[in-house]
Amino acid sequence: MNTRFSFQTFLLLLLFGQANLSAQEWQKVMELPAILIPDISVQGDTIFAAGINKFYYSFDGGNSWDSTAVIDPELDYITDVVHQNARLYVATGNMGIWSSINGGQNWQEDNSGLSGLGALHIAGFAVRGDSLYAGTYGAGVFVKKISTNSSWSAYNQGIPWGSIESLHNIDGRLFAGAGANGTMSQQAYPGHTWTEIPFDAFDGQVNLFLGVVRQGDVLLAAGTRKLYRSTDDGATWTSYNPGTGYLGLARFVVNGHRVYVQLAKPAGLSFMLYTDDQGRTGIHFSLRLQVLPGTILLFVTAGCTLRATTDYGALP
Repeated sequence: MNTRFSFQTFLLLLLFGQANLSAQEWQKVMELPAILIPDISVQGDTIFAAGINKFYYSFDGGNSWDSTAVIDPELDYITDVVHQNARLYVATGNMGIWSSINGGQNWQEDNSGLSGLGALHIAGFAVRGDSLYAGTYGAGVFVKKISTNSSWSAYNQGIPWGSIESLHNIDGRLFAGAGANGTMSQQAYPGHTWTEIPFDAFDGQVNLFLGVVRQGDVLLAAGTRKLYRSTDDGATWTSYNPGTGYLGLARFVVNGHRVYVQLAKPAGLSFMLYTDDQGRTGIHFSLRLQVLPGTILLFVTAGCTLRATTDYGALP
């Protein structure tokens, strides 16, 4: 996952279905309070919406909602959540990782093995087989075995940078947004060594790898200044400048033949863009929002519904 920014948000639904883009409308989810919702996770009909220090969840695709117990009263920011082997794992911005074996009724710290400067500042998770990976802001990547809920172990061989801006599993290959010089690190079996690979030429300006998604045989990715496309599993990349300027966050969603990407600047603007041809002819602006500095708009998809959070109760 990527850098998050804290402002009050509302959870919204975009009714997608078979309607064309101009006919879609946003609706506020009235069952959820008007508070910060920094992360949404969808697994089938199950939706987890992160609050400030607890989760709101739905088991029926968003028709009804309930909430977990408070994770910790001192917690003020959640960055990611995964549900594996009947256990909830929660990544936080400054209190490490927490887990629950009873759907969030009780929580316990799950930080055994996390060590080093920044180890409790979790950027996000990635799952590969029976392994759960956590990227941190400062201490690199850690891994644990899901089936036994083992302690965390460092997983950094070959990564030259400690700050992990994003972490994704694409068909068994891990992509880590490590470093700020136009490179990211990849790791695939066999072996456990990461390989640093450039996604753009370094020109002296910061360029972080913010996120990646696969559609068919094409990878689409985002850096802090451009969008990228690869047809050889990330070995080489071509770039497209969407004209947004410096970016601090990127999220991709594949919905049928269309790929959406939400881009957010560290302050000022959020953008929702899309492509219908895997980025061959650029990416069209689907939505452009003038928002308060630091406001985040994020979205995920489940079936035919696109879900998002933003400062506004309705979107144009």
